[in-house]
Amino acid sequence: MKFIKSSPLFEGSFLSLARETYLNDQGFEYDRDIIYHSDAAVILPFSYPDTLYLIKQYRYAAKEVLIEVPAGCLEQGETPEQAASRELKEETGFLAHSFTYFGKAYAMPGSCTECLHFFLAQEWVTGPTFFDQDEQIELVSFSILEVKNMIKKGVIKDAKTLICLFYFFEFLEKKQSLYE
Repeated sequence: MKFIKSSPLFEGSFLSLARETYLNDQGFEYDRDIIYHSDAAVILPFSYPDTLYLIKQYRYAAKEVLIEVPAGCLEQGETPEQAASRELKEETGFLAHSFTYFGKAYAMPGSCTECLHFFLAQEWVTGPTFFDQDEQIELVSFSILEVKNMIKKGVIKDAKTLICLFYFFEFLEKKQSLYE
């Protein structure tokens, strides 16, 4: 695979779009439209033994209120953990003392550069929120069983939330196996 050129198509406030031309191993040239988007931090606040904190937020593209984990884009020069701390504070008011890094995943690797970094937040103090102007967020708490049931019923349908919850359930299984 050989990169040939990139032609800008659009420059927005938080993403840009370019048409990129490549030459594959068989000698065929082709174009791909690529969305350039900053990476993001995704955070699941968890209070032992059984409480998960999620947010309800209207999503313009989906045209509905979704139940999600708090998340947001990394700002220039920010590490994923710094962004996780900032976004958690902004969207929930929680100032976490520690984060556990779960891993990362690409949201749409066929067309977008955004990489999601997943964190578990535990042990926090509560303070004020700092929503962006276009955000209307409601913090809600659920038991682990309630969250599992919402997944089964299709109530939780945000991909980053489902991935983060997968990591969390794997984390819980590993913790429990240590005590068996």
